[in-house]
Amino acid sequence: MSGERELGFAGMIAAGMTPEAAWQSIRDDVAADRGALALLHLLDEQAVEQSRRDWARYGLPLPWEGL
Repeated sequence: MSGERELGFAGMIAAGMTPEAAWQSIRDDVAADRGALALLHLLDEQAVEQSRRDWARYGLPLPWEGL
């Protein structure tokens, strides 16, 4: 996991990253970590839909969608 990712999405935004750059950083980290990807696929549908709504506020899909 990158140092930027340790800040979390909100922390990356607060540090000056654009939502798109923060999203890409998260996506790259998840794609590189098969264990994290497997856990994300285990999230229940309600949690996924809430996360989808949260990302949609920035006009972005789930970072792990399609991985």
